[in-house]
Amino acid sequence: MSVKLTALDPHASDVPPGCDGAMNFLCPLCRKGRVSVWLVVGGEPRNGAHVTNVLPPAWDQMTITPSIADEGKCTRTARGCPGWHGFITNGEVTP
Repeated sequence: MSVKLTALDPHASDVPPGCDGAMNFLCPLCRKGRVSVWLVVGGEPRNGAHVTNVLPPAWDQMTITPSIADEGKCTRTARGCPGWHGFITNGEVTP
């Protein structure tokens, strides 16, 4: 099952040091909590950030590598969401 990133209410976030961007979006599992991702453009992942081809708000073009392992980190984890692990490729979110 895939869903467009734009359907998950994505937002740009404050950019941490050493990163080029940051974003958060609704958890694809519970659709109530949020998943946060730090981003660097091209190259290799660094400073805990994932690599992306574009920065927010180019949501429909965004590809992020490696996979996002947010298991146990969804902001609703304490309320029963196990967190999500999956991919964003060309603006499509998949498990």
